[in-house]
Amino acid sequence: MGLHAREVLDIFDMTQHFARGAEFFSVLNQSQIEFLPLMVLLLVFCVVVFFARVKTPSRLVLMSCLVLLLTSLAIPFVVPTTGGNAWGPRFLLINVPIACLAFGLSVSTILQALNRWFLKVLMLCVCGGFVLQGIFLNTFEGNNHIIKAYHYRVLPLMEFVRNDPYRVIVVSDTFIAQELSTQFRSKVFFRSSQMQGLKEIADATRDVHEKGFLYIRTNYSGFGIRDQFKIEAKRQGEDTHCLSKGQYGVYYTVFQCDLL
Repeated sequence: MGLHAREVLDIFDMTQHFARGAEFFSVLNQSQIEFLPLMVLLLVFCVVVFFARVKTPSRLVLMSCLVLLLTSLAIPFVVPTTGGNAWGPRFLLINVPIACLAFGLSVSTILQALNRWFLKVLMLCVCGGFVLQGIFLNTFEGNNHIIKAYHYRVLPLMEFVRNDPYRVIVVSDTFIAQELSTQFRSKVFFRSSQMQGLKEIADATRDVHEKGFLYIRTNYSGFGIRDQFKIEAKRQGEDTHCLSKGQYGVYYTVFQCDLL
C-alpha cells in the first residue's frame, strides 16, 4: 500500500472509516466508468448472457467478472480516497487488465448474441468511441489537468522558495518537500508538525550560524490559522519569531522564522 499503509494499518474509528468508504464509493466507481468505459460493455455482456440464449461463458470470464465486482465494492472501504492526481481512481487500476481480459474472452459470445449485422456494426462503433474517449481523456485532458494542477498548486510556492535567501526549509507534511524536490540541491529540508520539533530545528539552525528558516504548512495542518507565532528557546533572548509571508498556491502558507 506504500504511503497509504496507515489507511489500513493505523488505529482508527471503524465507524468513521466505513462512513468515509461509503462517501467515496460512488465517486470512485463513477470515475472508474469514466476512465474505464469497458466496464459498461462488460455490464451489457452480463445482461446479454442472462437474457439471450448464448453459450455459457468460460469459468475464467466469470471469475474475472467476480473479481471486478469484489474490488469495485471493497476498495472504497479499504482505501477511502480518490487517489489524487494519478490515473483516475488509481486504487482501482488493478481492474484495467482484468476487465480487458474478461472482455477479450467474451467477444465471441457477444458476437453470437448479436446475430444481425447492424448490431455488430453498432458494437464496433461503441468500442471505437470508447477507445477515442480513452485516448482523449488519458492524453490531452490528463496532460492539461496535470499542467494546471502544478501551475496553481506548486509553482507559486516553488518560485518563492527558490528566490528566498533562507537555506533551511521546514515543512509540516512530507509531500510538500516532495513537490519541492527540484530545490533539494540548494536547500536543506526538515519535517516537523509539532512545536517541539521546531524548537530543535531552530536550535540546530542557530548552531550552524544560519539567520533563520522558512516554515511551510498546508492550510489544514500546523498550529491553527495564525499570522505569527513564537518558538521559545531554552536560553533567554534566543526565541524565534515566525511571521506569515502569505499563501502560495492553493494549499500552502509560508512563515519566515527569524532567529534572534
